[in-house]
Amino acid sequence: ETLFGPEPDDAASDNGDAARPVPPGVETSADLHFTLINTDELFAAFLEDLRKQPRFAFDTETDSLSPISASLVGISISWQPGTGYYIPVLCPQGSMAIQCDRALAGLKPILEDPTIKKVGHNIKFDMLVMRAAGIELRGIEMDSMVASFLVDASRMQYGIDSLALSLLNFQKV
Repeated sequence: ETLFGPEPDDAASDNGDAARPVPPGVETSADLHFTLINTDELFAAFLEDLRKQPRFAFDTETDSLSPISASLVGISISWQPGTGYYIPVLCPQGSMAIQCDRALAGLKPILEDPTIKKVGHNIKFDMLVMRAAGIELRGIEMDSMVASFLVDASRMQYGIDSLALSLLNFQKV
């Protein structure tokens, strides 16, 4: 079962192709724990926990690759190995989501706090998305895309999928 219910038999990868088989010995997200934050009660409890964290990974989900004109769809956050939280703010009719303005208002003091460190992959994109939403992302500690370039500038790809597989033996599914 996935974050959004039963996994379809013909799951597709994020590039639209049929899902790749997982090679033996490669880890996947099958044994990880993800929490969907889609009610005001869950969001309040989540914010209480997030405020206590000195550092967390942060990612935005948008409906476009243009950070300035994109609409925010959701926010992913994690501060502990093997766990993650997803806050939907835009989803199909009939699905439960946190109102975008409410989510942004709750997250703003945390995202703008320079003493709480944020890490991400291509975090410049997320910073621009947040800026367009009225939040100045502060406390950026690391960008794994930049770090991967510094480690190996000869790579042909710096996308999270290829890096996870080649450096961490982890295949996103």
